[in-house]
Order: sequence, then structure tokens, then C-alpha cells
Amino acid sequence: MDTVFLGRFWAKVEKSDGCWEWKASKTSAGYGKIVFHGKLHQAHRISYMIKHGSIPDGMVMDHLCRNRACVNPDHLEPVTQRENLMRGVGGSAINAAKTHCKNGHELAGSNLRVNKCNGSRVCRTCLKEYKKKYEAENIEKVREWWRNKYWKNGRVRKNHSKTDGIYGA
Repeated sequence: MDTVFLGRFWAKVEKSDGCWEWKASKTSAGYGKIVFHGKLHQAHRISYMIKHGSIPDGMVMDHLCRNRACVNPDHLEPVTQRENLMRGVGGSAINAAKTHCKNGHELAGSNLRVNKCNGSRVCRTCLKEYKKKYEAENIEKVREWWRNKYWKNGRVRKNHSKTDGIYGA
């Protein structure tokens, strides 16, 4: 990085004993931004690279101070995206820390169902209770679903049997 760019960069930083605040343009999320070699970059990433060199592949920068406008390289650590999310205060971190569902059932072992697509966790006991309640309240909808799925003109449709469990299980 050339001295002209470094001078322009540090002129936009207000240093203190703690966080070094980025005083120039910021993203809507509060991260500092600056143009370097014709491309827009996040200021905290540039600051880290000035002190430590390149950021390891596949890593994102975690603000240990939780201040998005901070560009103090001592407050930054390269981590995986997952680690960064788990350290935060967003929905992913909150849900990952839960040990019990809202009804007090433990979210572990055979009572835990993990969605393979998005990793969300569901309490199997609550899921069974919900299905049972839904079927009791909507018996006609359930019967209609079965008729449409398995029966056509009084005959079982191909590739289905009358003994298939509910929801095709």
C-alpha cells in the first residue's frame, strides 16, 4: 500500500486508547468503507491488512469490541463466518445457545430434530403435540388431503399404499 493511500486512510480515523473510530463514509450496517485500487473495501479489513498482512482465505473479520465502526487492528480477529455469527447477538447465536424449547423440553438427543437445509432446531415433543392438535382441529382438511393424495376414482394411486403413514412417512 502506497504512502498516499495510507495518509488518506489514517486521516479518516480518530484514534483513542480503545476503539479507533472510522469517521468517513459508512455502510448502512455501520462499517467504514473506502475505495482502494478502484474497488470499495471495508475499512476494518484494510486496517487489519496494514498491520497483519492478508486475511486468511475463508475467514471474516470479527470485531472483538462489537463496534462496527472500529478499525483498531488489535480489536479484529479473523474467524469463520459461523464463529462470527455464534459470537454475535443475532438470532443464530441466541437459538444456538438454547438448551430447552419454550415449553421446557430439552433440545438434545432423540428429542432434537435438526433441519438439514438450514440447520434450524425443533423440539420433537412439541412437533408431535402440534401435529396432534392440528389434526384434531382440522380433521376434514386432513381427510381431504389423504383423499387427494392417495385415492383417485375409488382406487389407490400408483406408488402409494393405504398403509403409508401420515404425511407420507
